[in-house]
Amino acid sequence: MKTTRIEKAIINIGIISLAATISLIASFSVSCSCHEQEERTSEQVNTGDTTVVVSEVDGLVFYKPTKNADIELCCGYNDMPPKDTDAILFVAAAYTRVYGQASYSHDLVGGPHLSNGYFEGYDCPANSGAFYYTPADGKWGFVRDNVTEVFKGIASTNEKCSGFCQVMLLYNGQECHIAPEAKPAKRAIRRALCELNNELYVIDSKREVSMYKFVENLKNAGVSNALYMDMGSMKYSAYRPKTEAQWMEIHKPNSRTRYCSNYLLFQQ
Repeated sequence: MKTTRIEKAIINIGIISLAATISLIASFSVSCSCHEQEERTSEQVNTGDTTVVVSEVDGLVFYKPTKNADIELCCGYNDMPPKDTDAILFVAAAYTRVYGQASYSHDLVGGPHLSNGYFEGYDCPANSGAFYYTPADGKWGFVRDNVTEVFKGIASTNEKCSGFCQVMLLYNGQECHIAPEAKPAKRAIRRALCELNNELYVIDSKREVSMYKFVENLKNAGVSNALYMDMGSMKYSAYRPKTEAQWMEIHKPNSRTRYCSNYLLFQQ
């Protein structure tokens, strides 16, 4: 059975045992996809009670939260990093409209979003897809069409729910059109929320690359669905490699970090 390049690399460096290797399962084509310098690989940062596995392959950095992690879109000017000891990974999600506004409102979040309810956000032309999660059943998925209707439907039947809109890079294994408003040719450190082998990963580019190159690398790694995540001034992010460990910064905070309007939080 064919395995992806990331699976082969992880097996070779001994991060996970052969028993933990997951076979590549083809994505199915529906409107909502439900259920995840030198070339080098790096070993898992810590062993033991692992919460986030980190690896590097072909210019990409993979952050794999524990399989049953809870996911929440946190909106507002929140503490970063979160003080909750169950928190294991946080990354900015939707675009933030402006920086420096004294008081928070959902109008600062790019596009429709779910944060234990439905909110419109501001009109963001770069957006072309979305992600959602419902903790009641642990269901998550990527949406490309009719996002507003899908989000409203989820909010009407789920008291607790999370979801955000962004630039869809890959959908069911196919490259997506990227609007010029997303500045796809610009070279920058890139990040996406990805589905790989029916599991969720946060994947960063190791170097500054265009969105086109980033998409190419993700596709080559076997990613089936990929939704971009806010970087630039909002790229502050960190993870805990194991339960109750100290936060390990992926990217450091800056003067605008406190104005981040939303971030995706993974909890053990």
